[in-house]
Amino acid sequence: MKIGELSIITGVSVRSLRYYDQKNLLKARRSKNGYRLFDQGSIERVRLIQLYLGLGLNTKQIE
Repeated sequence: MKIGELSIITGVSVRSLRYYDQKNLLKARRSKNGYRLFDQGSIERVRLIQLYLGLGLNTKQIE
């Protein structure tokens, strides 16, 4: 799925998802035209990241 679809499903902004990808918290593969593509497991991963952030952890600790 594309990043916009993942954003809609999880309720997390595209900007945040790009940040998580940059910090290697999410694993995206790239399509031929450069779009980030995520698998179904990314939905649960984003929810887990959000949970940890809500508990006060930072992205370095989550990594």
